Amino acid sequence: MLPQPDPQTLSSNPHFAALWKDLTTTKIQRNGVSKPVALDAGTVKTRELLKQKRVEIAEREVLEDAVRHVAFGEEGLSGELRETAQIVSAQLDGKLDPQDKDVVAVEVKEFMKNIDTIRTAVESHMERNVVLLCQILDPTQQQADPSTLPAQIQALQTDVDEAKWQLGAKRIELAGTLTQLLKTNAQLIQTAIRILEQVVHGSVGRHTREDGSRTSL
Repeated sequence: MLPQPDPQTLSSNPHFAALWKDLTTTKIQRNGVSKPVALDAGTVKTRELLKQKRVEIAEREVLEDAVRHVAFGEEGLSGELRETAQIVSAQLDGKLDPQDKDVVAVEVKEFMKNIDTIRTAVESHMERNVVLLCQILDPTQQQADPSTLPAQIQALQTDVDEAKWQLGAKRIELAGTLTQLLKTNAQLIQTAIRILEQVVHGSVGRHTREDGSRTSL
């Protein structure tokens, strides 16, 4: 639950009060969860395009990583083809000087001429990665089954989303607890001050009475 601000705080901070009202009436439910918002067709299309672009970027990064591995890894290519792959990989990473474009063009041509050999090496590397990923997600599998990866990853993502939601709820609960703790602490301080005042005034009163008694004697 969202902690309810003190009425005095709201009245003394009108801008915060307006923000609080907007958040709790139009954007966030009392349990801290964002209110569902109806998306228009343009927003839905934009999100789909964004998702597609993210997938394309991820696929490219995976492929570039595989090329980098077969070019520089111990289990990669060998001989002159290895050197060619290293140059192409460096070009993909943007590590070559633009002045070397003529040399790069020759190596890219050689790279494409041997694309079948390179593709086989890349596929072998990616297959090993898939097997390792299967073993990480489910160590109990006797034999890695790549077909189970989508469901396992989706389940893992669901668990992560649930954990994030639980964490958000705990933060909101903690905020409410801290607010109450601060109020209690303020009350304790006020009570302590009153007790000290009573003790001080009582001591002064006793001293005054004692001085009066001595004077009368």
